[in-house]
Amino acid sequence: MNINHAELEIKKPSPLAKILPLLTVFALSFALPFIFTNVYVAIAVVAACAITIVAMSKRKFLTSIIFFAVISNFATESACATIGLILALVVGTGLFARVIDVWRSPLLAAIPVAAFAASAFILRDLAMASVSLIFALPALALFIAFKRREARVGAICLISASVFVSITAIIFCLMYKELGRFDISALSQKAELYKAQIASVLDQLHLALPNGEAQDLFTMEEASAYAASAVSLFPAIFIIFCNAVAFFAQKLLYSFTTAAGELDKLEDRMISLMMSPVSGAIWIVSFFVSTIAATSKDYATLYTLCQNIFLIFIPGLAASGIMIKLTKIAHTHQGVWIVIPFILIAFIDISIALLLAAGLGAYYSISIPLNRFLKANSDRS
Repeated sequence: MNINHAELEIKKPSPLAKILPLLTVFALSFALPFIFTNVYVAIAVVAACAITIVAMSKRKFLTSIIFFAVISNFATESACATIGLILALVVGTGLFARVIDVWRSPLLAAIPVAAFAASAFILRDLAMASVSLIFALPALALFIAFKRREARVGAICLISASVFVSITAIIFCLMYKELGRFDISALSQKAELYKAQIASVLDQLHLALPNGEAQDLFTMEEASAYAASAVSLFPAIFIIFCNAVAFFAQKLLYSFTTAAGELDKLEDRMISLMMSPVSGAIWIVSFFVSTIAATSKDYATLYTLCQNIFLIFIPGLAASGIMIKLTKIAHTHQGVWIVIPFILIAFIDISIALLLAAGLGAYYSISIPLNRFLKANSDRS
């Protein structure tokens, strides 16, 4: 992707343009500890984040429709709070990183600290108030990667790791509040509870027959097996969530930078999404090893490990494969025919489409660097 540095005129930000994001960051940070206890706070957080994202989007109408569709389908209080927390994590990370980039002052550390102190004073609960710090570390990681002009995938890994650390630290703080100690076994107990709940839900699913009767979709044994499989993939799901937060927070920061006309801060390597050959190789190996391990119960632990690794790499490889393929089509005007069957497959079964895209991404992650290496060697000789 080529960046046209003359596309936008560089404008000096007005005092209001500098102050408003700072106040928004403080407001989001302060509001988060109250999001699960006050539905009006949750609604306000969702609205503020939605307005920020829509304002930065190039396709404002489409983005607004998507937000409306998502929020209208999760209209319960707990769902609204969960959506608000996720949006605040993304928007707070991207916006705070932008604030750090604009102000470049160590005094900005006072924003999350002040929000934590204010919420702790009102709630009289330090553990719950710690939620106000959830996007402070990811925002710092995003700014560091942005300042160093890190490649996109490397930057996402750094931000994702900081999101992982922040959420894990808050979970342990809440655990200490509830149990009075840090107890890893409590997480195992939670996992067993979730497994039982998932199995119960699956066991209650029925299929309506033409004669008006209902047939169970799963036996209790099948429901328990599927529930155990779902819980065993929680690590992969959590890491994918952290990666998604990192990806969208980074994209939001780039949108802020572009809107400010500061295109000189963005380089091609910061925008192009290219997975490493190691990522592609690990994904392929994990697929074959998990397929072999699935044939015997003796390799259950190895199978679970490889399945988690396999799932973790799917979103990144799929996004990389799609972006590279579309770029190739745009440049060469060849291979357009493959888009239509891919879209049809996606409508029939999105999981198959994702696997195909990830396979394409794995192929490109290995073949492109290999071709460059071979070409460089041939040029030397």
